Amino acid sequence: MPGVGQPVVVHGQTVTSWIAAQDRPPYARLDELGVLLRRLHRLGTPKSPALPRFDPAATVRDSLRRLNGVASDDRAFLAERGERLLSQYAHGDLVLPFGLIHGDANVGNTLRDRDGRPILSSHPESGIWSSPRSPTTASAGTRGPRTRRSSTTPAST
Repeated sequence: MPGVGQPVVVHGQTVTSWIAAQDRPPYARLDELGVLLRRLHRLGTPKSPALPRFDPAATVRDSLRRLNGVASDDRAFLAERGERLLSQYAHGDLVLPFGLIHGDANVGNTLRDRDGRPILSSHPESGIWSSPRSPTTASAGTRGPRTRRSSTTPAST
């Protein structure tokens, strides 16, 4: 926002202010989402504000803790499978550099500005993290066939 210094840290939380994009947010198309994500991935990790590093172990364990209505044997299977995958991830070779990833990249986390350009959004529960970029971390925020959970980056080619 013009005239407002950003970001601001309030009670230990980084806060930014934005001008409303539209009153009714039509979502971006999938190809536009791809352009937004490509632009995000090309950005360098900022020095300030410091972004959290993606922690797949915390994500997996938190998801398992929040399961409701799942039989205990199914829960045990998922916990064992999760721990096995986390062990494999921890011992894998991460060949790509750290960069920005979106915790829930889907068209529901896009808006359009007043000129109709798509904007990528993020909220604290999904976040934008610093992480080694790989197919593993790119899909880490997924639940089933769709992504799970929205900073704001306009698309351009």
